[in-house]
Amino acid sequence: MKKKLICAILSISMLSSLMLGCGGGSDSSAGTDSAEGSQTEEQSGSSEGDVTEITVWSWDAAVEKAIPAFEEANPDIKVNYENVGSASDQYSAIDNALQAGSGFPDVAQFEYFSVPYFAVAEKLADLSEFGADEYADDYVEAAWNGVHFNDTLYALPMDYGQVVMFYNQAVFDQAGITEVPTTWDEYYEAAKKIRTLGDDYYISNEAGDIFLLLSMIWQAGGQPFTYEGDTVKIDFSDENTQMVLEYWQKMIDEDLITNDIAIWSDDWSRTLNDGTLSTQIIGGWMTSNLPPRAPDAAGDWRVAPMPQWNEGENYSAENGGSTLAILQASEKKEAAFKFVEYITHGDGVQARVDANV
Repeated sequence: MKKKLICAILSISMLSSLMLGCGGGSDSSAGTDSAEGSQTEEQSGSSEGDVTEITVWSWDAAVEKAIPAFEEANPDIKVNYENVGSASDQYSAIDNALQAGSGFPDVAQFEYFSVPYFAVAEKLADLSEFGADEYADDYVEAAWNGVHFNDTLYALPMDYGQVVMFYNQAVFDQAGITEVPTTWDEYYEAAKKIRTLGDDYYISNEAGDIFLLLSMIWQAGGQPFTYEGDTVKIDFSDENTQMVLEYWQKMIDEDLITNDIAIWSDDWSRTLNDGTLSTQIIGGWMTSNLPPRAPDAAGDWRVAPMPQWNEGENYSAENGGSTLAILQASEKKEAAFKFVEYITHGDGVQARVDANV
């Protein structure tokens, strides 16, 4: 029941997160009409002879690596790939290009939480028009729900950031933690043992990562975000959300987690490397981020399921993961969909895996 609930509120909570994080940005409803059919040759590509050029924006190097194979399989389509920066940089660039009426891509990568933001502003194409609905059974339910908004399919999943627990086995051994925590109560007890190793040792960090707290709330079945039409309500008073907030506040009050180390900072990398941070509750994609940040701890880090609120349960949550969508303003939607389909469902999936980046 709770697993279905988490999936159901996924798009709502993602939308709210993005809206909260984008204050002061461009008007989310502006730019679509003025941009319709207004791409420049340089940015969107042109149709010359029998070859249609499309532009793809993505921060995933594996997407770029898969393009030659796509073009070989689709000689009538040429792909112009651009990495315009981080996810947030790309979202801003898309908004700005749509408002300007030119320079926007045909296809773009979006994190799950950003799909509703662009969908509600009518900036994404309905992929059901290309028959993409038939792929519903090929994706996990949560990912499939995450690319819908108001029952409309706006993207196809590329990957999915199921939350897991990364932990440093060597530090656990030093602290006398003989069994990996499987519940949040056990995690609390483990945190107390970690603190006995020294003033700098913590089981986790809090600063700068709203998705850590949201993941725990979603896992517990909390419903802090609801919507009706285009109105979003934020209410952290429901029972399950309050349970998570009280638990995390206890961890802070008892100095069992640190608020001084922000995720993705240099200090964060240092503490993962030297073991003074011993767990991370984060998306499974961290497997590719951890080795370069903790080279001295190679072989020490392990992966386990997310701790549970009740013993015997098996619920997780989402943190990250990406999709591919077509901009509504694109004039080359058919060619664009062939690329989206290839990367997310066709041979491009294996090509991305083979890229090993």
